[in-house]
Order: sequence, then structure tokens, then C-alpha cells
Amino acid sequence: MRTASIKSLKTLDTLGVVSINSKSYVKTLLSNLSEGRVSVPLRSAEDMERLDATGTNKIIKPESDSGWLDQPYTSHGGDTAAHISFTSGTEGAAKAVLLSHGNLHAVVEQLIDVMEIDGGIREYIGVPVYHSFGYGRARTVLHAGGDGFVPAGGFNLAEIQKMLKAGEINAISAVPSLWRIFLSHRDMFGAELDMVRWVEIGSQYMSGAEKAALRAALPNAKIVQHYGLTEASRTTFLRVHSEAETVLESVGRPEGKTQVRFNSEGLIEICGPNVALGIQTKNEFIALGKGAWLETSDQGRIENGYLYYDGRADDMINCGGIK
Repeated sequence: MRTASIKSLKTLDTLGVVSINSKSYVKTLLSNLSEGRVSVPLRSAEDMERLDATGTNKIIKPESDSGWLDQPYTSHGGDTAAHISFTSGTEGAAKAVLLSHGNLHAVVEQLIDVMEIDGGIREYIGVPVYHSFGYGRARTVLHAGGDGFVPAGGFNLAEIQKMLKAGEINAISAVPSLWRIFLSHRDMFGAELDMVRWVEIGSQYMSGAEKAALRAALPNAKIVQHYGLTEASRTTFLRVHSEAETVLESVGRPEGKTQVRFNSEGLIEICGPNVALGIQTKNEFIALGKGAWLETSDQGRIENGYLYYDGRADDMINCGGIK
């Protein structure tokens, strides 16, 4: 169903999926993509706020299983509805964000290109797969022909060390708060860190000094940080492994067809294939999609082509991915 014909999310063929950090959760979402259903992540089976907002009356609770993803998956584009994510909104009222197959595919294409990912990737997905960051990593790794590992208890340094020593993983994804834990316990690791080939850092703030310390600890890794939000995932990319230290405070540059500009109030605006089909507020569906500029509540500036994030213009705090 194309954006122009969508007046309400309640017209879509949706399936509510209870959010669990598990292999089965990813498999369910990927099955929905292939079968034309729109996934609606739920906080519980009784999540009436999201069920009512999307008109969803079918619910599935995936198994709570961990380990290696073994789901074949090939990403593809298109402007049909694929997934509904949720953001808190600056007024405290939840907003439903409608993403297309093209939005999801843009993330996969960009990550593979920017990080030079190939089929040899075996990634420890250190963030929950029910967050857009973790789900994007799962899709990307599988599309590239690699393997993704969903840990039972979340990000665990001892588990990561053990798997590196055994040659089981060569990639790790995590948000800055988790990478700080790694840096504070760097001394527990040895030569096994040379095994790491790919790292993605989430979009929360991480200082230039911390990024420099991370690349020093992982000398053979392509390390990339992204900036983005629910309505426009992976908007800019910073190649931490190869950039000069003078720009490590930035969040990188837009890639491909993605564009960034600022409005008269200094707020970041985004246009490109990563911008959502639309946003459902309490009262209306606001169409976005191709050619539309998304106004964010983020402040920033561009210096020599690099975007610097200067914080929110409202009172929203992002703590470990939770708003």
C-alpha cells in the first residue's frame, strides 16, 4: 500500500509482535516482510496503546531463544508499508512511525557499503534486536550472507571474550554506553581483539577521545558510528577507523542520496531513502516518503561537510536508546 493511499494505519494488514530479544523475534519480523504483513512491535501482549493506534487484532509472542540466527534473508526495496516503529514524541504522546521496505533496505545497503561488509561476517549483536539498531544489524548481516548471534543476557564482555578466543565472532555492535564498559575493562582482553573486523556504534553521544580509544583497542576493525532517529535511521556515517582525530567529535556525513540541512531555527532536517513513509499522531497521519524533508528536534551544525550533533531542542533525554 503506497503512502498516498494511506489515511490511517488501521487500513494496513498488521501483526503485533511482542518484543523479545530473541532469534524467533527476528524470524517473525522477516517472515512478515516476505509475506506482506506489517509488523507492530509490542511492549506486551496487552499493549493496548499500540494495538489501538494501529488497529492490530492479531498478536504473536515469539519464543525466548538465543544463539545464531539461521534465517535466510534477502532485503529488497519498494515503497510499500513494512514496519511500524514507535517514538515517545516531544510532548510525551507516542507517535507511530510507518516504514517502507525501501526504508529498511536503505539501511542494509548503506551499512554494507560504508562498512565494506562481506559474507564472512559473524556478528555479536550487542543491542536488543527489537530496537531499530539491533534489527538493522540482523537484517544487514543476514543479507550479506553472514551470521548474527543474539546473546541470551544481552551485551556480556566475558561472553564476547570467549567467543573471540574461539574464533566464533569477528564483529560487534553496541551503543556508546556499552562501549564505555568495554573501554573501562580493556585490560581483561588480549590479542583476541585483533579478530574484530567490523564494529558499529549507535547514535547516542560518544566523545572523540572515546572513539579514538576504541579504534586503538580494535586496530583491525572497520568502526562506524551513525546518527539517526526512528523516522530516519542511519542518516550520517562516521568512519572512525580512518578519519582524522580532529573530526571524531562529529557524527560523520550523509551518504548516497541522503541529505541534511537546517531550518531557520537551527534544527536538523533530513531527506532521503531512509525517511519514513509517515507518522501517525494522535489525530492524523502525516505523510512523508520520497522527496519529503523531515524536521527533527535535534540541533546541530555542519563543519567541512561533517555533521556535529548539538543536542535536543526539547527536554527529551535518550538514555541507552530509551527516551
